[in-house]
Amino acid sequence: MGLKSNKQWGRIYVAPLSLQGEIIVLSGSPVQTYDKELREYSPDRTLTPLVIVPKVSAFDEKTVFGEMELTGVEWFEGAPRDKSANRIVEGEYYSISDGSGGVPKYALTIRKNTPPEKPVEYFGIAIFTDPRTNREVRCERSVKSYAHLYDNKAYS
Repeated sequence: MGLKSNKQWGRIYVAPLSLQGEIIVLSGSPVQTYDKELREYSPDRTLTPLVIVPKVSAFDEKTVFGEMELTGVEWFEGAPRDKSANRIVEGEYYSISDGSGGVPKYALTIRKNTPPEKPVEYFGIAIFTDPRTNREVRCERSVKSYAHLYDNKAYS
């Protein structure tokens, strides 16, 4: 004899979730100056790295209000592409914090100088769990990094 259960129908009403996200610069600067004559960057990211971290706040009508605890962040150099071809991983130029050493968890440390002719946009996809539905929510934000070209011969 099979197991028999009664079907029950119900409706769940969930208020829309409003997201507010940003990328915060913790240290360094997304803007550099490149001195063509001296061949130097200011600030030089090999000496003073750029550290960025996402922040997401969520709001609904009743239960959710404020900054969300992130469960993960995916970082990309440039707009995210298929198969994560430009996804940032730990290496010579990048490191992602594990929350130790006074740096917030998931913060990206950039030790790569930006060439004046090739600005870069760093994308972060912040991931958190909606406490109302227990579903994963993703919020994408970006910050631009570029270098001004300083050429003192242009002034003479």
